[in-house]
Amino acid sequence: MDGCPAGWIAIMMPPGDPGAASLRFAATCDALLPGVAAMAIDIPIGLQSAGEAPRRRADVLARDYLSGRNLDGVAGVASRVFPAPTRPHLDALRSGAGYHDLAGAVPGVPKLSKQCYEICPKIREIDDLCAARPAAPVYEAHPEVSFAFLAGRTLRRKKSAAGALQRIGLLEAQGLRFAGLAEEAGALAGAGLDDVLDACVLALTADRIFGGGAFTLPDPPERDPEGRRRAIFC
Repeated sequence: MDGCPAGWIAIMMPPGDPGAASLRFAATCDALLPGVAAMAIDIPIGLQSAGEAPRRRADVLARDYLSGRNLDGVAGVASRVFPAPTRPHLDALRSGAGYHDLAGAVPGVPKLSKQCYEICPKIREIDDLCAARPAAPVYEAHPEVSFAFLAGRTLRRKKSAAGALQRIGLLEAQGLRFAGLAEEAGALAGAGLDDVLDACVLALTADRIFGGGAFTLPDPPERDPEGRRRAIFC
């Protein structure tokens, strides 16, 4: 599942059957959960708390994973994994802090990137969901790591023509009917091509999670002080 401007898009598939995948859209994540055994989502779940190191091992290891498989020397691959907010960041945002207020709101913690700040409403939504439903089958994943796993190498930028074609080819090789799913997404949610690419590869990741074939960064998964998994599944 991946966020889009209007809410969330999810690629739903029966276990082990990518060819039967279909697209669903909802304004909230919890509306997509009924009947789902495993949902992989590109949102940080387990967060660092006050007094802990500001960077999650999951993010550091995901960067290392992409850098170590950057066989084509693609520039900027480490920046594809931006640092997650800490729980104090989230608490400040819940209290009404804006982007510029956060610069010194959490002593000793680097400033949030603008990209991370812009998805913080969705991070809060998933944080609230996990607090209300601790057993919800929601797993943090990262589409770039999942694509690198499928390809055996880090791919070119997904917003480039070459990068998009690489990803479409990988998805179709797994049995997903990408063109039909992308057409559905455009009609239902106004999602961009990159949103559909990410949702598709995360559906394949969820299938591996359900089947017991996924690995995690770190392995085994850490837990944050709230008891939530602080790990990226692939």
